[in-house]
Amino acid sequence: MDEPRDLRDKVVGALGVVLVVALVIGGAAGAVAYGAVRASGITAAGAAAPSSVAASVSPSASASATPSPSPSPVPTHSASPTPSPAHHAGAQHKKKHRHGRLTLSAHPRRVRPMGRIDLVGSYRGHGGAHLVVQRRIGGHWRRFPVSTTVRGGRFRTWVSSGRHGKNLFRVRDTRTGAVSPAVTVVVG
Repeated sequence: MDEPRDLRDKVVGALGVVLVVALVIGGAAGAVAYGAVRASGITAAGAAAPSSVAASVSPSASASATPSPSPSPVPTHSASPTPSPAHHAGAQHKKKHRHGRLTLSAHPRRVRPMGRIDLVGSYRGHGGAHLVVQRRIGGHWRRFPVSTTVRGGRFRTWVSSGRHGKNLFRVRDTRTGAVSPAVTVVVG
């Protein structure tokens, strides 16, 4: 009678060891995944529509890390001639009025379904502001599961959409409620 009890104890002991090892490995894998998500800047800003996938990149003034399965070049701006002093004074005047204005642009303006759409903009004087991306659906602005932070008066993130046709995007300051003008991107 002792033989089956010893066998049962050995099996229970072995299962206990397997369970402990599985918990340790699972915990370690979870910690690594959590660290990777935190380092990449991806946030869970809400539920996505079934046809959309997106990622968020935490911008920096000097460089931008972009977790993209298929990297696409970030558009560069061509150099413009040096403005005259009179033009420069006008630009200074405009800058004063633009303080706090939330701007947004999208590149490219036409993409394949699930293609990368870079969203960049400025929000001078609002360093550290948390911005969420919104998309217009059925006449209402819906939160898109992407957010970014203003650094040095600028921000950068990207989205992907499988929703064919015109997609309107904007960003919203979660603290003040300020919104950018909408940008249109054609998908398809």
